[in-house]
Amino acid sequence: TCPPDYVERYANFAYPLGQKAADTLESKPEHQRLWAEAMPTPVGEDGMYRHPLYFACNDFVDDQIGDVLRCVEAVNDGKTWLAYTSDHGEMMGAHRLVSKGSNAYDDITRIPLILCPPTQNAGKRIDIPVSHIDLLPTLLDVAGIPRTAAMHGKSLLPLIEGQPDEHQDVLIEFNRYEIE
Repeated sequence: TCPPDYVERYANFAYPLGQKAADTLESKPEHQRLWAEAMPTPVGEDGMYRHPLYFACNDFVDDQIGDVLRCVEAVNDGKTWLAYTSDHGEMMGAHRLVSKGSNAYDDITRIPLILCPPTQNAGKRIDIPVSHIDLLPTLLDVAGIPRTAAMHGKSLLPLIEGQPDEHQDVLIEFNRYEIE
């Protein structure tokens, strides 16, 4: 939920989906076709996604993150790490689908995971699949807290520090199926 003035900003905004807007779902599994029928997308004939509330809520969250960053900068203790991520992405009308679901399209699986060390001056992109299961071991390593043997996942610190990492598989799980 966001304040109404954010929604007003996006009243006439449209996002171009490109080729993803033209997917007929002909060769896709039946559940995708059923999903598309049950939950129509706000995509026009022009291939543009229109959803003022969606964009407004994201803009509002972005402003709130800015507030947090300003507070961290004000403290400037040289020890604070920042972590930002999401639980899933949004189809936004791509492939005629909305929300999240049982499909592993990049739109819902390639989500941001941003880890910012206190001494990091310039960002770097690491394009290797990682899992949220690795986030807690990473933060425990940062804090110097040992983890229990029962904890799954591995620390991403070596990867962040530029050490090569072997390929790692990532499991994507969706444990429910219904047509709303």
